[in-house]
Amino acid sequence: MKLQVTAEDIVNGIRGSARACPVSLAFDKQFDSDTTYVYSGGAKIGDKFIVFSKILQNFISDFDAGLPVKPQTFTVKM
Repeated sequence: MKLQVTAEDIVNGIRGSARACPVSLAFDKQFDSDTTYVYSGGAKIGDKFIVFSKILQNFISDFDAGLPVKPQTFTVKM
């Protein structure tokens, strides 16, 4: 599955938030959900668990650390 994290997700994202980081916002849009919880290694969306690649983990770490991140499309396995 492809997950597109947009510039809007980045601008609206909140550092350190499991519910409002850019990745969580992108998943919520993709799944028309409001139950996504993102942590450093993956996400929980309803009853689904997703393990993130190292690239996506680094994106989250960089965002949380206040480093600049750019919109990207990630491949995630469900």
